[in-house]
Amino acid sequence: MHDYFSLAGKVAIVTGTSRGLGQWMASVLAKMGADIVLTSRKIVSLAEFEKEIRGMGRRTLKIKLDVNIQQDIDAMVDKVMRTFRRIDILVNNAGCIIRKPALETTAKEWDTVVDTILKGSFFCSQAVAKVMIPQKKGRIINIGSATCVFGTAGIIP
Repeated sequence: MHDYFSLAGKVAIVTGTSRGLGQWMASVLAKMGADIVLTSRKIVSLAEFEKEIRGMGRRTLKIKLDVNIQQDIDAMVDKVMRTFRRIDILVNNAGCIIRKPALETTAKEWDTVVDTILKGSFFCSQAVAKVMIPQKKGRIINIGSATCVFGTAGIIP
């Protein structure tokens, strides 16, 4: 019987894998057989999780990535391609939140949240799509929180 859910031989990038949902999604992809590219603004925060993924028998690559910096995004794609020679899955998970009243939210804080979630996801997708299109295959998954759908007091951007 064919295993339709196997990701054996696939390479998955998950942005924001230093904690939370990013780690959970990367772990599930690894359990399904994918090799995992772990990313975070603070690469040291990936060490323990990398051991966990390698313990599943998967190859890993840790990359320092700030999705607000185009050079980081381009360097990530270059490094993944040099290491694995393919990108099959991108999970845009990196995000941030600033909890404070609307009347106290600054333009800089607004831009930080919106740039991380929207621009970061777009430009990571754009960079990875340049690899996936010639491969004629790939999947990009964009993650959003519940605040994408409805407002919450104290979580404005």
